Amino acid sequence: MKKYLKLIKNYGEFGTLFKINRIYKFLYSIKSSILNLFRFFGFKAFSLIKKLEKSKNIEGGGCITIKINKNNLAIRNSTSDIDVFLQHFGRRELLDINYPLNVKYIIDLGANIGISVTVFKYLFPEAKIVAVEMDNDNFHLLMKNTKVYKNIFLIQGAVWSHSNGVNQIDTGEGEWAYRATSLNAKKTNTIKSYTFEDICKISKIESICVLKIDIEGAEAEVFFKSWRSIFSKTKLTIVEIHHTIPNCADTVQNILKEAKIFFNLKIDISGEFTLIYNLDLR
Repeated sequence: MKKYLKLIKNYGEFGTLFKINRIYKFLYSIKSSILNLFRFFGFKAFSLIKKLEKSKNIEGGGCITIKINKNNLAIRNSTSDIDVFLQHFGRRELLDINYPLNVKYIIDLGANIGISVTVFKYLFPEAKIVAVEMDNDNFHLLMKNTKVYKNIFLIQGAVWSHSNGVNQIDTGEGEWAYRATSLNAKKTNTIKSYTFEDICKISKIESICVLKIDIEGAEAEVFFKSWRSIFSKTKLTIVEIHHTIPNCADTVQNILKEAKIFFNLKIDISGEFTLIYNLDLR
């Protein structure tokens, strides 16, 4: 408790949101997730819950499929894919957000295997979505899970503060937790990197309705380099701020404080995501 109180004191204005987020995650019990699965899938949730529970305990690879949007969404057995699925359909962290009107362009940085893209296509079937994923295995499943959708543009690579490449590291926390780090010539796992501006240029998007950022600490690098560009053209930024990664939360929150001087921003919380609305663009 003393640790959390110290964090809240240090974070000031954003500490309140951080505190709410922690309480929110604690209170979101498995019962709430089950109710939300029934809310989305109806009585099919009975068999879905059994399938997820079985998949969680299957070792040795393989996938289960879940039908959403006339698409068979593939989820790998005994991996963090199940946690990501429950985050979006059990806790509805993207489904229940107050989105801007007339969403046409979405950029998803850290698209993982495409579950977030599936949510966006469910909510905004006509929107153009640019999805970026760094990890090779995740990216191949992302391609499989989004091939039925129109207006999907996929980019494999890391999002960073420069385009000179990064190293990918396995944190040991599952397929949703691969991280990018500054390039080290002694390491061989070099990954192509893009800046936020690169992504916009490649995808030919000048005005963004929704920008999702879930890139395991690299959000600090991206905001440090590109916060003016992000907030000048984005109606809603959805970012997971990784408080356990050293200096990440401090960097992002200091940038947000400065950004509020130049932009009319409103900040809210949805589960693990911080929501940043540019009220002048809505």
